[in-house]
Amino acid sequence: MDSEKSMQPEQELNQMVLTQVIRMNATINGIVAGLLIGVIFLIATLWLVIKGGEVVGPHLGLLDQYFWGYSVTYFGSLVGFFYGFVVGFAIGYFVSWTYNLLADLRARLRDRLARRRQKVSLPKPEYNPVVAPPIYSASLPNSAPNGNEPAHSGSKSRL
Repeated sequence: MDSEKSMQPEQELNQMVLTQVIRMNATINGIVAGLLIGVIFLIATLWLVIKGGEVVGPHLGLLDQYFWGYSVTYFGSLVGFFYGFVVGFAIGYFVSWTYNLLADLRARLRDRLARRRQKVSLPKPEYNPVVAPPIYSASLPNSAPNGNEPAHSGSKSRL
């Protein structure tokens, strides 16, 4: 019996963890994507330079239309790495930022719907205002309210 009671909070915790959305670190994802694309450009360019031939990498050489200073050479591979890092960082950062934006919107929507469900499922309370009776002191001569001013007003009685 005790094991059933102890498993219930653990199951609730597991359910809560499964329903939460993990946020992405946009900077880290940008760096990783930038390094990945930069290394791909570097390796592809160096592969073609080392391979050699009559015409070295005509298709990869078309990147010089987009990346100023890029060419299929040893120096061009470093330029390609730089441009690949910049483009990869921008793509990785944008994807993570968009994911986090959509995850936040989803969480807000889920919270709003949960609050609406709570409001709908709860019965409406009856309106019973509690009115405390006025307190009169028997020791004070003018503590009972007269027709002009209430006893709790704090004003001094006229003699």
